Amino acid sequence: MNPTSTEPRRRTDSRKPSAAALARKIRALLDDQQIVAAKEAAARGAKLFPDHKWLRQADKVLNPTRVTVVPARDRGADRRKEYDWLRNHREEYQGKWVVLLEDALIACGDSFEDVVGRARSRDFKARPLVHHVE
Repeated sequence: MNPTSTEPRRRTDSRKPSAAALARKIRALLDDQQIVAAKEAAARGAKLFPDHKWLRQADKVLNPTRVTVVPARDRGADRRKEYDWLRNHREEYQGKWVVLLEDALIACGDSFEDVVGRARSRDFKARPLVHHVE
């Protein structure tokens, strides 16, 4: 900017870096093998800029969905549709408990007790999957 310009200077918020700055930071952290810091920066970038394709992808790669398999009474149940739903909706329901039956969301909430209570009020042809989205 020309110091004699009459245009007002734009203030930048140092607490919220640009998407490009976060992307550069993530790449630099990975180059320096600072994986934990890169994972944290990727998660922050995806949260701050949910429409930024590169930051979303970096978050998915560095912070993949964790799936914990718990033995169930209905052994042999095909849960592929539920797991596909979880992969496709991870960002939307992160931190929430969900109840799924095939590719349908039955209940969603902040506590296990809440979603199970709501799901119990319905009659299902098969046992739904209860899962905490991380």
